[in-house]
Amino acid sequence: MRAKMLSLFGTSLVMTALVLTCCKKANRSVQIDPDSAAGTVQKIMEQGVLLSDAVKRKDFATVDDQAYYLQGLTKALDSRLDAEQKQRLKAILDEVARVAEELDHSARRRHQEATEASMQKLQAVLQEFEAQFKAEKKK
Repeated sequence: MRAKMLSLFGTSLVMTALVLTCCKKANRSVQIDPDSAAGTVQKIMEQGVLLSDAVKRKDFATVDDQAYYLQGLTKALDSRLDAEQKQRLKAILDEVARVAEELDHSARRRHQEATEASMQKLQAVLQEFEAQFKAEKKK
Protein backbone atom coordinates (compact mmCIF):
# COMPACT_ATOMS: atom_id res chain seq x y z
CA MET A 1 0.00 0.00 0.00
CA ARG A 2 2.78 2.37 0.93
CA ALA A 3 4.67 1.54 -2.24
CA LYS A 4 1.62 2.30 -4.36
CA MET A 5 1.12 5.65 -2.62
CA LEU A 6 4.77 6.59 -3.07
CA SER A 7 4.67 5.61 -6.71
CA LEU A 8 1.40 7.51 -7.25
CA PHE A 9 2.82 10.55 -5.45
CA GLY A 10 6.02 10.41 -7.49
CA THR A 11 4.10 10.09 -10.74
CA SER A 12 1.83 13.01 -9.90
CA LEU A 13 4.86 15.10 -8.92
CA VAL A 14 6.53 14.37 -12.28
CA MET A 15 3.31 15.13 -14.17
CA THR A 16 2.92 18.44 -12.32
CA ALA A 17 6.50 19.40 -13.17
CA LEU A 18 5.92 18.55 -16.84
CA VAL A 19 2.72 20.57 -16.98
CA LEU A 20 4.36 23.58 -15.35
CA THR A 21 7.35 23.55 -17.71
CA CYS A 22 5.17 23.13 -20.79
CA CYS A 23 2.76 25.87 -19.80
CA LYS A 24 5.40 28.56 -19.47
CA LYS A 25 4.99 31.32 -22.01
CA ALA A 26 7.74 31.23 -24.54
CA ASN A 27 9.73 34.39 -25.01
CA ARG A 28 8.28 35.52 -28.28
CA SER A 29 10.00 38.18 -30.24
CA VAL A 30 7.85 40.77 -31.91
CA GLN A 31 7.15 39.68 -35.45
CA ILE A 32 7.22 42.44 -38.03
CA ASP A 33 5.07 42.04 -41.11
CA PRO A 34 7.60 41.53 -43.94
CA ASP A 35 5.30 43.36 -46.36
CA SER A 36 5.13 46.49 -44.22
CA ALA A 37 7.41 49.49 -44.37
CA ALA A 38 9.02 48.46 -41.06
CA GLY A 39 9.66 44.95 -42.42
CA THR A 40 11.27 46.39 -45.54
CA VAL A 41 13.48 48.67 -43.44
CA GLN A 42 14.53 45.66 -41.39
CA LYS A 43 15.49 43.82 -44.59
CA ILE A 44 17.43 46.88 -45.81
CA MET A 45 19.42 46.95 -42.57
CA GLU A 46 20.07 43.20 -42.78
CA GLN A 47 21.24 43.72 -46.35
CA GLY A 48 23.75 46.28 -45.10
CA VAL A 49 25.24 43.68 -42.75
CA LEU A 50 25.39 41.06 -45.53
CA LEU A 51 27.10 43.52 -47.85
CA SER A 52 29.63 44.48 -45.20
CA ASP A 53 30.52 40.82 -44.63
CA ALA A 54 30.84 40.19 -48.38
CA VAL A 55 33.13 43.22 -48.79
CA LYS A 56 35.33 41.95 -45.95
CA ARG A 57 35.56 38.56 -47.71
CA LYS A 58 36.26 40.32 -51.03
CA ASP A 59 33.37 38.38 -52.55
CA PHE A 60 32.66 40.78 -55.41
CA ALA A 61 29.97 38.63 -57.03
CA THR A 62 27.93 38.58 -53.83
CA VAL A 63 28.44 42.32 -53.31
CA ASP A 64 27.26 42.96 -56.88
CA ASP A 65 24.11 40.84 -56.41
CA GLN A 66 23.28 42.10 -52.93
CA ALA A 67 23.82 45.77 -53.82
CA TYR A 68 21.43 45.35 -56.73
CA TYR A 69 18.91 43.71 -54.36
CA LEU A 70 19.32 46.63 -51.94
CA GLN A 71 18.39 49.04 -54.74
CA GLY A 72 15.22 47.02 -55.30
CA LEU A 73 14.42 47.13 -51.58
CA THR A 74 14.64 50.92 -51.57
CA LYS A 75 12.15 51.05 -54.44
CA ALA A 76 9.87 48.61 -52.61
CA LEU A 77 10.02 50.73 -49.46
CA ASP A 78 9.19 53.84 -51.44
CA SER A 79 6.05 52.12 -52.73
CA ARG A 80 5.00 51.12 -49.20
CA LEU A 81 5.24 54.59 -47.66
CA ASP A 82 2.33 56.99 -47.54
CA ALA A 83 2.62 60.31 -49.38
CA GLU A 84 3.78 62.29 -46.34
CA GLN A 85 6.46 59.75 -45.40
CA LYS A 86 7.64 59.55 -49.02
CA GLN A 87 8.15 63.29 -49.07
CA ARG A 88 10.18 63.28 -45.85
CA LEU A 89 12.28 60.20 -46.63
CA LYS A 90 12.75 60.67 -50.39
CA ALA A 91 16.17 62.30 -50.13
CA ILE A 92 17.66 59.64 -47.86
CA LEU A 93 16.10 56.79 -49.87
CA ASP A 94 17.55 58.24 -53.06
CA GLU A 95 20.93 58.50 -51.34
CA VAL A 96 20.79 54.84 -50.20
CA ALA A 97 19.91 53.75 -53.75
CA ARG A 98 22.65 55.92 -55.27
CA VAL A 99 25.37 54.61 -52.94
CA ALA A 100 24.14 51.01 -53.44
CA GLU A 101 24.41 51.54 -57.19
CA GLU A 102 27.93 52.91 -56.73
CA LEU A 103 28.81 49.82 -54.68
CA ASP A 104 27.24 47.59 -57.32
CA HIS A 105 29.32 49.14 -60.10
CA SER A 106 32.61 49.04 -58.20
CA ALA A 107 32.05 45.40 -57.21
CA ARG A 108 31.21 44.49 -60.80
CA ARG A 109 34.54 46.01 -61.89
CA ARG A 110 36.23 44.14 -59.00
CA HIS A 111 37.82 47.37 -57.84
CA GLN A 112 38.63 46.66 -54.20
CA GLU A 113 39.43 50.20 -52.99
CA ALA A 114 36.33 51.69 -54.60
CA THR A 115 34.18 48.87 -53.22
CA GLU A 116 35.48 49.40 -49.68
CA ALA A 117 35.01 53.18 -49.95
CA SER A 118 31.47 52.73 -51.25
CA MET A 119 30.73 50.29 -48.43
CA GLN A 120 31.85 52.84 -45.84
CA LYS A 121 29.59 55.45 -47.45
CA LEU A 122 26.71 52.98 -47.48
CA GLN A 123 27.12 52.15 -43.81
CA ALA A 124 27.02 55.85 -42.91
CA VAL A 125 23.98 56.46 -45.11
CA LEU A 126 22.18 53.41 -43.68
CA GLN A 127 22.75 54.61 -40.13
CA GLU A 128 21.34 58.00 -41.03
CA PHE A 129 18.44 56.34 -42.86
CA GLU A 130 17.59 54.12 -39.89
CA ALA A 131 17.62 57.12 -37.54
CA GLN A 132 15.37 59.13 -39.86
CA PHE A 133 12.95 56.23 -40.31
CA LYS A 134 12.68 55.68 -36.55
CA ALA A 135 12.08 59.42 -36.04
CA GLU A 136 9.46 59.34 -38.79
CA LYS A 137 7.80 56.29 -37.23
CA LYS A 138 7.42 58.08 -33.89
CA LYS A 139 5.47 60.91 -35.51
